[in-house]
Amino acid sequence: MRTRPALAAALLAAASADACLWNIDTTAFEQVGGTDLDNVLFGRFPHHGDELWEWRVRDRRRRLEETPGDLELVDDLAVALEKTGRVGEAIELIRPVVEDHPERYTALANLGTFLIHAGDLEAGAAMIERALEVNPEAHFGRERYQLLLVRYVLAQRAAGVEGLPLRSEDRDFADFLDANLPVARPRKSGRPRSANSERRLAIEGLKGMLQFGNFDSPVLHEAIGDLLSADSQPLYAAIAYRQAARFAEDPAAADEYRRLSDQHVAALPEDARGHFDSDFTDHLNAAAGFREELAFRERTAVAAADAGDATADPDAVAPAFFEDRREFPKSQVREVTLNPNDSIGNAITAAWLLAVGVIAAAAVTVVLVTRKLLSAFKA
Repeated sequence: MRTRPALAAALLAAASADACLWNIDTTAFEQVGGTDLDNVLFGRFPHHGDELWEWRVRDRRRRLEETPGDLELVDDLAVALEKTGRVGEAIELIRPVVEDHPERYTALANLGTFLIHAGDLEAGAAMIERALEVNPEAHFGRERYQLLLVRYVLAQRAAGVEGLPLRSEDRDFADFLDANLPVARPRKSGRPRSANSERRLAIEGLKGMLQFGNFDSPVLHEAIGDLLSADSQPLYAAIAYRQAARFAEDPAAADEYRRLSDQHVAALPEDARGHFDSDFTDHLNAAAGFREELAFRERTAVAAADAGDATADPDAVAPAFFEDRREFPKSQVREVTLNPNDSIGNAITAAWLLAVGVIAAAAVTVVLVTRKLLSAFKA
C-alpha cells in the first residue's frame, strides 16, 4: 500500500533521522553505555522533552554572548534550534562554521542533517559524504547507515514508490544494503566483511538512529524491521513493523505494516503468538512511564535553573537518569520464544544434551583405553 504523493516530502525528512547530529548529548549518552534492542524498539531510553530543548536554546545563546567563538556551543544551539522546529535558523547558524572550518566534522554532519530535514536530500547527502571523508568512523559507525538510508529513500522514490511502506516487491532496505555495502567496510585484517556481519552492524547503526534521532519515524522502524527479518530475528522484526504501524499517519500504510508484523508473529512458537499483542502493549506502557518520569525531572531542573539555582544542570539529568535505569526487564515475548518448554526449545535442548553426552562418553572411553595400554606396558 502507498500513501499519497503529498506525503513524500515528510517521509524523506523522517527517513534521515538525526544520527548525524552532534551535540553535548552525543558523547554523554555514549559514555553511559548502549541500550539493548528490546529497549530501543520499545523506546525505553532517554528522550528530551520540549522544555529541555527550549531551555538549551536560551542557555546556549546566553553563553555564546559570553564566548562567541565556542564552536561546541554553536553545535549545541544549532541542534536545539532544529529540535524545536527552527531548521532554517539552524542552517543559517551552522553554514558559516562549515565555510570557515571545512574540515570540522561536527559542523559538516550537522549541516548535512539539517539540509535533509529541510527537504534537500541530495545536498544533505553530499554534505554527509564530506563529513565521512573527514571521519570515516564518525558517530560510532552510524553515519554511513544514515547516508545509505537516504540513498535508499531516493532510489525507491525514483523507482516509483511515493509513500509508505518504502519497500517494494523486489527490494527492501536489507536488499539495498546487501547490494551497496557488503565490501565497503573491510576488517582490520584486510578481508571484507560478510553480508551477515555487515547487516548486524547496520542494525546497530539504526538502533542508534532510533535512540538519538527520530524514534517516531515509521521509516526507521520499517528499515530496521527489514534488517531484522533478513537476519532471521522474527520477534524483533514483528515489533519493529508493529511500531511502524503505530507511527504511520496513513491508515493504508499502517495496515500494511501490521500485515508485515503479523506475518513475522506467525513465525514464532505457538506460546509466543498467543500473547504477543498483550505483551507488546505492556512494554509500550512501561516505556511511556520511563519517558514521563524523565520529562518531569527535566522540567524540574529547567525550572530551577531559570529561577537562578546555580546547582541545577538540566543537561545532566538524562544521562544520570539513564545510568540509574539502564537495566530493564527483557521482553517477555522473547523469553517465551526461548522457553525450553516449547517444542522448538525441547528439540534444541535435546540435541545439545545428546552432543554433550556423546562427547563425554568419548572422553571416558579414551581415558579407559589409555589406562589399559599403560598397564599392559608396565607389565
